[in-house]
Amino acid sequence: MTGEDFQKFVVEHPVRLSEGQEEMRQNVSVLENELTEKISALFDSSEVRNNVNDRIITSLDRIEAKINVLQL
Repeated sequence: MTGEDFQKFVVEHPVRLSEGQEEMRQNVSVLENELTEKISALFDSSEVRNNVNDRIITSLDRIEAKINVLQL
């Protein structure tokens, strides 16, 4: 490597590093957004499941009460 090549490398290397860091920042930002959406979807799904389970339990309680009345 000649002196000129070395100078060129020393000047261009930080620029390439900076560009790489910016690309990584953008990738991280995209991943954060995707992750946020996916976690939100999982939370919503869990809430829906809990609501369905609550309705089933309430229905079962009513059925159980009716059966107890009929047994008397």
